Amino acid sequence: MQLPSTVTSVYRLVNGEGDRLGGLMVDVIGNIIVVQSSALWVEYHAQLIGSVLEEKFNQNSVTKKKIIWRKSESRLKQDGYTESASVNGTMSMSETVADLQTINNANMTDDDVVVVENGVSYLCSPANDQKTGFYCDQRDTRLMIRAISEGRTVLDTYCYTGGFSLNAIIGGATQVNL
Repeated sequence: MQLPSTVTSVYRLVNGEGDRLGGLMVDVIGNIIVVQSSALWVEYHAQLIGSVLEEKFNQNSVTKKKIIWRKSESRLKQDGYTESASVNGTMSMSETVADLQTINNANMTDDDVVVVENGVSYLCSPANDQKTGFYCDQRDTRLMIRAISEGRTVLDTYCYTGGFSLNAIIGGATQVNL
């Protein structure tokens, strides 16, 4: 599947360990790119990662994508990360990330974005929601639920954005319990 498409505007670009880039997750959520950093190497290379994303997505784009940089502080601390730690001996990690001109949770002005996945619209708030704001890695699983739901009663115990419930209903479930 070519992404983005008319039926899917939300997807995982980098899947950490699955792409041999442990500690780095990058989700494209409509016009927002969410980088989730959970390894010291990611913070060390924050400027490079940000520059590559800027170049890839904003080079010839009419609509500029915003970048939100989210740190998993507890996991970073396991790597020895501190706000005052030095990068290349010249600047702190927090300064490096600030140089990316990223938007952090406190500064995000337009929190909500409507995205489409497999033809289903979702309201997301990447700056304030859990992790990157949408579980992009579950796209195929939500589609599978749609395919096997016809005539069934479905219990959705993972109803964060309603993705499984909505796909069960679209797939013909007779009842969906949350």
